[in-house]
Amino acid sequence: MGEMSSSIAHDFNNSLQEMMGNLEIVKLDSALSESTTKRINSIVSIIEDVADRVSALQKFSDTDHADKNSKPLDLNTLIEESLNESRPLWKDAMEKEGFKINGNTEFGSIPKILSTSGELKAAIYNLVKNSVEAMPQGGHLKITTGLKAEGVYARFSDTGIGMTEETKLKLFDPFYSTKGFELGRGLGMSGVYSIVKKYDGEIAVISSEINKGTTIELVFPITNRDENIEVSNEQPKDKSSFNVLWVDDDFLIAKSSSLLVESLGHLCDETNSGKKALAFLEEKKYAFIFTDIGMPKMNGWELADAIRNRFGNEPKIIAVTGWEIEEKVKKEHGIDFVLQKPFTLKLLKKTFVLT
Repeated sequence: MGEMSSSIAHDFNNSLQEMMGNLEIVKLDSALSESTTKRINSIVSIIEDVADRVSALQKFSDTDHADKNSKPLDLNTLIEESLNESRPLWKDAMEKEGFKINGNTEFGSIPKILSTSGELKAAIYNLVKNSVEAMPQGGHLKITTGLKAEGVYARFSDTGIGMTEETKLKLFDPFYSTKGFELGRGLGMSGVYSIVKKYDGEIAVISSEINKGTTIELVFPITNRDENIEVSNEQPKDKSSFNVLWVDDDFLIAKSSSLLVESLGHLCDETNSGKKALAFLEEKKYAFIFTDIGMPKMNGWELADAIRNRFGNEPKIIAVTGWEIEEKVKKEHGIDFVLQKPFTLKLLKKTFVLT
């Protein structure tokens, strides 16, 4: 199961990178309207969230590194983004049926919490979905955040059908559902529970009355981890044009990535195999070499080893992957930097600074 999930996650990451790369190319069009740019940025945000969920799938076979992607996050921002992204669920679909759900927020001033954007948004989405399904003829959904002794809280309150005592006790049990098979498999709320507990949080039903509604509260500990700013605001010290080689067995990723590199003012060649990359290096000197890891015949690690053996330490080698790479593995293969899939143009630009 672990090997299968790893394979699926690899394919998903490639698909996400193809989407992200093309979106970043579209964003380069200066004629785009403000509303179009806003929608494109929203899609980019969704892709990044999906990438977090794919990362969780990868960790199914890599539990030793289960929290490597977690970072300090603004819960208020995530809730706001989740409400906007789930608008078709709680607004458009309801109004199509002639009903209305009034959604509003009351955000307190809160510190950041430690989690991953994709997983936390998945939890928020399922809480919103649960409330919407509890209000089949419309109602009110209110989300409030604040700070108390136990940590940062978020309360989801609806004016729905409420729950019996039995339902309250079993709400977070896997496969438990009162909605029937068509509406749910009983995994939504148990999934929320798992995500919250994974980051040392608590979830509880604060109140629920039949035909009066339900309030569910999440509480997360305040993170003491300093925010690791991977992307600095520095501008490249050397603004000259670099020769760049991009290696990826997926032609679409290689081509779109090459276009993005060239949009930054550099010269970029692309190829789809490690052996061809070595042939390029025999003919031309490159300052930066970006290589995928999972490639047939010669993978990224083997290519990096071959480059170091033949050409020494002068070219910068960037591993492009959806996996978290340990520092010792990077050193073993002479990797200078790891660029995570799916990546944005902004992060690609900073890669030339950070290496």
